Amino acid sequence: MIAERATVMLNNTICIPKKVRLALGILPKDKLLVILKGGFMQIKKYDPVTLNDLVGVGKKVYKLYGGGEAYLKNERKSWKE
Repeated sequence: MIAERATVMLNNTICIPKKVRLALGILPKDKLLVILKGGFMQIKKYDPVTLNDLVGVGKKVYKLYGGGEAYLKNERKSWKE
């Protein structure tokens, strides 16, 4: 178990102690999930777990192929070969 103190800053941000960040593998720009239950707050690394969280994930990839339609057209061509 790790127990460290954190301070809430004037702009309501919290600096997560280094020991905790290292133990959880938290990196800059990671998403965190904050859970409040029974007077306790849990903070854990957020990983997408629902289909709604994954909507749009392939958008950047498909752009490399000229868009989703172009990618599918190219894929379908390969099936005939």
